[in-house]
Amino acid sequence: MERLDTQLSQMKEIAATVAARELITEITDLKEKLQRERLYMVVLGLFKRGKSSLLNALLGKELLPVAVTPLTAIITLLEFTAGEPFAEVEFRDGHRERKKPEEIRFYVGEEENPDNKKQVSVVRVYDHSPLLKLVSLVDTPGLGSAFEHNTATTLQFVPKIDAALFVLSADMPVSKPEIDFLNDLKEVVPRILFVMNKIDLLSEADLKKMVVHNASIISKLLGKALSEKDLMLVSSLQPGSSLRENGNLLKVLR
Repeated sequence: MERLDTQLSQMKEIAATVAARELITEITDLKEKLQRERLYMVVLGLFKRGKSSLLNALLGKELLPVAVTPLTAIITLLEFTAGEPFAEVEFRDGHRERKKPEEIRFYVGEEENPDNKKQVSVVRVYDHSPLLKLVSLVDTPGLGSAFEHNTATTLQFVPKIDAALFVLSADMPVSKPEIDFLNDLKEVVPRILFVMNKIDLLSEADLKKMVVHNASIISKLLGKALSEKDLMLVSSLQPGSSLRENGNLLKVLR
């Protein structure tokens, strides 16, 4: 760890000599992650699969903004703090601004920050949710929306992922874009868990059929059978079925 930390410091010095601001930021983030020994669990999926709503249900509070239209456009990290919750917006020029958690909507979405005109690099939200003691959660822009830069933002973050929570919609079979993305994702991410969200939209019989169908496709893609821990059924709108209550995610992380 000491050797790696030294090497990263040397890389940061080299990056500074050529004014490579984005690289400096990435190296700084990696050094902080190694020092804190944090696991990044990143929530991925096509747009409008309910990723932000799922994270809110998981944490038991409305930390992330949600909307009818594709909203999340900026990588948003959820971190633990023992103190009062707050947010921090980091801009592409390297400076950071402290904000109230409810103010992040002005920076993370297309509605208040179209085409990222505010030049935001990443947003961090600090909260005292017990789950965040175990893992840093990351909300990402949905893949495949009309905003191509949102997809690009998510794809650039993929190499930093320790584990992925891939969100599917229970009322739709696994699609070709999802299969293509998963095919690439499995090559660089050591652990992928799957969540079928919006199970409240289907009858019990239809849900069973969809589970069998999706599990079969994903199993063939990954080359292994999926266990109950690998494929979880939830509804962000029904508290009793959320990941927070059924504890599956906690069991997997432990």
